[in-house]
Amino acid sequence: MNFGIIGAVTFIIAFIITTITTPIIKKIAHQLKLFDFPEHRKAHRNPTPRVGGIGLFLGIGIACIVLNQYDSTLTPIMIGATLIFGIGIIDDLFGISAKQKLLLQVLVATFTYHMGISITFVSSPLGGIFLLKWLSFPLSLLWIVGMINALNLIDGIDGLAAGVTAISTIMLSIVSLHMHHYTITCLCIIIFGSCLGFLRYNFTPAKIFMGDSGAMLLGYLLACTSIIGVMKSTATFSLLLPILMLGIPISDTLFDD
Repeated sequence: MNFGIIGAVTFIIAFIITTITTPIIKKIAHQLKLFDFPEHRKAHRNPTPRVGGIGLFLGIGIACIVLNQYDSTLTPIMIGATLIFGIGIIDDLFGISAKQKLLLQVLVATFTYHMGISITFVSSPLGGIFLLKWLSFPLSLLWIVGMINALNLIDGIDGLAAGVTAISTIMLSIVSLHMHHYTITCLCIIIFGSCLGFLRYNFTPAKIFMGDSGAMLLGYLLACTSIIGVMKSTATFSLLLPILMLGIPISDTLFDD
């Protein structure tokens, strides 16, 4: 199995599908008036479609179906990603309370844990590892739910969530390739390709937002890839670094009167 070819093919699939479907989704959202309306604390000034996560889901999902033909270990992630996307799209379309959304996120994280995607140990700075045992479950849930909401929180600036995810997946793919986690490398490349396809329509001024469906999907996928690839510290660094670098312009935009 040539993972280089598979990675290239699935990247192209994710990129093309997201690039093609996003403007179609934008047009439909305009017709159905599925807008994110401007508010004082929001950066955009015009009503903007908020269901761009559908394009990301289609691009990533179809590419993952292709990849899964070569390695079925992706099945639990694909199921969990579909569930978390479903929660997000319901919120985008109809709205659900923060408590309800958190409860549903915890349920998906619990399902993910019982499907075998869990944090079982942490590395010690002094060398060696520390087995988590009974702490594995709560820390796995905290990690997954935390990553989901981290991406959701930064989805208020044009291009930020997709851009941060693209940067993160580049770093994660390099580390996972070095660690010979080839399937995770391909998954990171798929996510990167879909984000690139979406960013064309999400850079300032954004023509469409990914909404909760897209942000929660990307957060969930980053959480799972970093757990399986034992790259939690890399994921944290790659997520926080671009946010810290953009801290001043983000603050100026959010709090500009």
